Amino acid sequence: MFQGGVAISLPGRHAAMLQVSGSVFPPEELSGAVLPPDLRVAANLVVDAAKAMGLPVRFVARPEVFTHGVLSERLAARLDGVRDHVALCDGTAFRPLPGLRNHLFFYRRGAADACRQMRRLVEVAPELFLGMQSQVNGTLAFRVDGAWHRPPATLLAFAETPRITPASLLPVFLHPSDPEGSAAASVSEEAEEDMPALPEGRLRYVPLTEAILADPHLARLLAERLLGAMMRDEAPLVLQLPLLSAGSGDIAEQIAAVIRGLGSTGVTFPRHVGTSARWATGPLDVAMLRDATILVHPGLDFWRLGRDIWRAAGEIEMVQDGPAGAAFVRLFRDWLGAEVPMRLLHPRRMRDHVTVGSVL
Repeated sequence: MFQGGVAISLPGRHAAMLQVSGSVFPPEELSGAVLPPDLRVAANLVVDAAKAMGLPVRFVARPEVFTHGVLSERLAARLDGVRDHVALCDGTAFRPLPGLRNHLFFYRRGAADACRQMRRLVEVAPELFLGMQSQVNGTLAFRVDGAWHRPPATLLAFAETPRITPASLLPVFLHPSDPEGSAAASVSEEAEEDMPALPEGRLRYVPLTEAILADPHLARLLAERLLGAMMRDEAPLVLQLPLLSAGSGDIAEQIAAVIRGLGSTGVTFPRHVGTSARWATGPLDVAMLRDATILVHPGLDFWRLGRDIWRAAGEIEMVQDGPAGAAFVRLFRDWLGAEVPMRLLHPRRMRDHVTVGSVL
């Protein structure tokens, strides 16, 4: 995997705002830095993996400065034996470092705008990715001179799901014509106090992302499932709120974004609160997810949840849509490394397609 130490570079727009001792610095200097949650979790994932292998770690704030000449030699001297470079990529740029084994970690799979930027980057400058040693938890494929390339995957995972704060369950108010009002009702103390317990039954759990909500076929499927939970008290359904690319992290803002995404499907929702549906403000406890059904979409940063959650599941629903979806299913199967029953979903067909087998 990694050999002799790891250098980790940050996206330029975030590195420029750091108050650190220099362009090369130890991980401890990031502890008090203000970073987007997805970037911090991605950095922690690589640091934890390197430390588990007993390897030294250094961060490089401005990798584009060290691409040639004397500066490249100075960087090699400061890294002192480091052989691997992991570029944390937000979709806007990939900066390989000469003389090192370069690994791409596109950590914003769940952000629709970042995915568009990444696709454009690969189309405009595919030669940047030639010679890449691997991609971390990724399925990137690109074409150069008529030949397709798919760098091998380096599979990194948290053993236990990182938790910044305990997750809260909030009641679902959903009036598509008033997303902000619905969100305000969901986060009100009165609504939370009056919220009944979830009914018995296998929990359905969906960690949401912007990319999932931007998929009209999957959004329709989720809207219909949510309607069933609200109207007919079907199997309890918990939707984990997504990180927003341009958001402040405010819970009401996240709920409103989900309501707009589900409301755009045309599904009509009731004006009462269903007892079988909840918003979740973060990853649920493993005990609550024991034997649950968890939905996985190619637009999910699945690695942000530890293997403890995935291996507790009773079933994993995998959304597969075309060759890219098939590549994602294979990646997730290899990443999980355990046998969990799996069911493939094809939302474009608006019905579940059952595949006999397991994730191995």
